[in-house]
Amino acid sequence: MSARRIAVLRVEVTGSEPKRFDSPDLAIPGGKNNQYVCLDSLLFVQVSGVVTGSEGGRDRRAPSRSDGRRVRGALRRDELLRATLVVVERAGVAGVSHRAVAAEAGVSVASTTYHFASLDDLLVAALTGAAEDLTAELHERVTELGARPADELARLVEHLLVYRRGRTLAAYELYLLAARRPELREAAGAWLQPLTEIARTFTTNPQKASLLVAALDGLLLQSLVRARPFAQADVAALLVYLR
Repeated sequence: MSARRIAVLRVEVTGSEPKRFDSPDLAIPGGKNNQYVCLDSLLFVQVSGVVTGSEGGRDRRAPSRSDGRRVRGALRRDELLRATLVVVERAGVAGVSHRAVAAEAGVSVASTTYHFASLDDLLVAALTGAAEDLTAELHERVTELGARPADELARLVEHLLVYRRGRTLAAYELYLLAARRPELREAAGAWLQPLTEIARTFTTNPQKASLLVAALDGLLLQSLVRARPFAQADVAALLVYLR
């Protein structure tokens, strides 16, 4: 937004009351019907923002260029993180590079290095974000098991393996990365907490609930690597053994 010049009326004080003038052309020195024909009557100042209104007694200013840049930067960052997850799903962590992510997102390599100076920053941000997203969805599912919780749990596992496969795979990639990076372990293990809450709806025994989470964890991992096809009947059988 370019700076603008506004005219500020210089008020003459006479006694206790300021002298007031009415003129339709106060902003134009020498304009028609303007009694302020001298430039000294008006003070011009440069402003970088324009008041567009007020709310609650406070000025509300139009968005600045820096606001727009921040919004665009946040959108580009999210776009790069999504592209990273696509690369992870297709080629694993080893396949992630600034160039590969830039190609997937359809942007320049310079754009990826601008937002993520190191490849490690990009990878950790993408995998952690995916795990947090998965955790949030699982927390919502805890209250949606309904009258047939076993069937709902089976559908949830299928959802994670089919419709959210890329994100689930990213969570396991973070899992493995956390084995060598202690600072990532909290984020990597967070998504198991809502699974534990779900398990506790099937048994009041803490040990059995923990074993159910471990079994579901293994079932997800084996299905992701195609070691065995997923079948909803497996979940029902698992619940029978652990109840």
